[in-house]
Amino acid sequence: MVDRFYNIILSIAILDQLTKWIIATTTPSLQLLPFFSIVTVKNFGAGFGILQGKVITLTLISLLVLGGILWYKHKMQEQELIPFALITGGLIGNLIDRVFRGHVIDFLDFFIGSYHWPAFNIADIALVVGVGLLVYIDSKNKK
Repeated sequence: MVDRFYNIILSIAILDQLTKWIIATTTPSLQLLPFFSIVTVKNFGAGFGILQGKVITLTLISLLVLGGILWYKHKMQEQELIPFALITGGLIGNLIDRVFRGHVIDFLDFFIGSYHWPAFNIADIALVVGVGLLVYIDSKNKK
């Protein structure tokens, strides 16, 4: 199971960085569906634009969370390994952007008319799915 943990982390980080590289080098703005576009957004904050311009703060928070996950890893139950691997892969993907670019590249844009959900990326998807799975596991264990 430990190998799966690290393989998921590596897969998420590579897929995230590969898609961001494609977006950063081709700079597309392409509407694919009436409610979905590929765009290029430089996010200098976190989700929903919070902590704008606080790259050092966000980098330190990411490093602390990563350290906490790796410290906790030996105590994880088997059912927690995949969610924590998704979270770790997502954190690493966005951390690489913050350290080497000074911002995170977001490119998935969902909208209805002129109302847009904040653009996001593969790392963000991994983070949200990982946290969602942890919430589900926790709620199932409390029953």
